[in-house]
Order: sequence, then structure tokens, then C-alpha cells
Amino acid sequence: MEYAVMLGTVGCRKEDSILGSVWGGWMNWWRRMLAAADRF
Repeated sequence: MEYAVMLGTVGCRKEDSILGSVWGGWMNWWRRMLAAADRF
């Protein structure tokens, strides 16, 4: 999924690339939170 997102941001406007980076970072943070919750 991340690979498709990176391909989608290539060649786009700067604003679109920033939005893609923010979205990717938020998804990574959310996955880390879910992984931490699974430990309890």
C-alpha cells in the first residue's frame, strides 16, 4: 500500500506530495499504536 502511495505522489504538485507524506506518517503512527495495544 505504501508503495502505491509513493508512486501516486511522484510527479505531483508539492502540496500533493506534502499531503501524501503526512498521510503516510499518520498511518505509520496509527499502526504503531495498534501494535503497542496488542501487547497489553
